[in-house]
Amino acid sequence: MRILARGARFTRVPWVLVASTSVSLTTTIRAGVREVRVIGSLLSRTDSSKRPARRRIRHW
Repeated sequence: MRILARGARFTRVPWVLVASTSVSLTTTIRAGVREVRVIGSLLSRTDSSKRPARRRIRHW
């Protein structure tokens, strides 16, 4: 444990800054993922409520 503490003192990493940045990034990414899921579910509802999807025409 003392070796880790010495290494932390030597590099002088601002651990509070690292921790707060990590928390901020995590919450932002989670919010973005949730937003994409909500938009995707809304789009799938509007697509299913309309006419059925057209069949794709194959071009040979």
